[in-house]
Amino acid sequence: MVLAQLGVLLLPIAEGLGELRLNPLRLIFLGGTLAIGALNYMPTRLAAAVVALGLACGIELALLQQAENAGQGLERAAGVSRCLLAISPWLAFRGVKSGRRPTSTFDQIWLGFRDSFGLVWSQRVRDQFNLAAENAGWPVVLRWRGLRVLQGMDSLAETTREEIIAALRALLKRFGPAAE
Repeated sequence: MVLAQLGVLLLPIAEGLGELRLNPLRLIFLGGTLAIGALNYMPTRLAAAVVALGLACGIELALLQQAENAGQGLERAAGVSRCLLAISPWLAFRGVKSGRRPTSTFDQIWLGFRDSFGLVWSQRVRDQFNLAAENAGWPVVLRWRGLRVLQGMDSLAETTREEIIAALRALLKRFGPAAE
């Protein structure tokens, strides 16, 4: 899927034999692809970095459109774009390192996965975990910000806690060892 999309995006280069030719439809397709990728990380701790990266990509797309129309100017915008692009990794680093640290092992694993894989995969895993918890009779629900014990249950037994963590790790196994 990704290779097919890469082929579509590289098609203008192949057509121009090294000279980039983007028509408005291809720019819209490229912008949409970049927007979907960025929006996936908006509800995570990487939101500030995503905004900076999104603005940089938007400015670069505008510059590509202007270059296609043989226009001049916007050199200042190119500088702003490159500055935004340069600070986005630092904003991501700050977002991951700052903030409140989760106290439970479960929340550390969950938030690490959520911030690494974004909204789409996290919602899917969250739904699967909540179904597994309901089937197992555990008095918990996984929310976006972590595990919550249902009302009326003050704490969980240590064995139940270990089973819950094992269930989350089993769900995350398909994403590789970095997801655990």
